[in-house]
Amino acid sequence: MDIHKNARLSFRSREALVQHVVERALTLKAAAAAFRVTVKTPTKWVQRYRAQGLAGLYDWVGETCKWLRGVDLNHRPLGYE
Repeated sequence: MDIHKNARLSFRSREALVQHVVERALTLKAAAAAFRVTVKTPTKWVQRYRAQGLAGLYDWVGETCKWLRGVDLNHRPLGYE
């Protein structure tokens, strides 16, 4: 998996960070210090993990734009008001 040039953590590093917080009850501040990132980083990845599981740990920077090409954002399904 390619990570963008500014990413501080790879997928495996994010997984390890989340495990430290979720399974080992490390605080966000302590996890941030251990992985040399700001507190914002573990907060973001733990929230994504809790919402989406391991899939939430992938970095989708730029991918959303590819998915939305050709999609009518004003389209409403039948019965939607």
